[in-house]
Amino acid sequence: MQASVGSWRNHRGTVDVNRPLSDKAAVRFVGVLGDSDGWRMKEFDRRKAAFLTTTVKPFRDMEVRLEGEYGTNKAN
Repeated sequence: MQASVGSWRNHRGTVDVNRPLSDKAAVRFVGVLGDSDGWRMKEFDRRKAAFLTTTVKPFRDMEVRLEGEYGTNKAN
């Protein structure tokens, strides 16, 4: 987990979790939330995003990976 705060109402938080489910499978989740105003009047940047991936190794020389992501970004 990470959080940051800066000038012009800049706030950002991230989460990155990577866990094995067994010796042949693992899952990873990454998420971010960001909210920031700019130094110019009415300037802003709002972000929300998530990423999920799962990896399975059914055989020694084979790896199957499923990935997906979602995100929104509003800025001017």
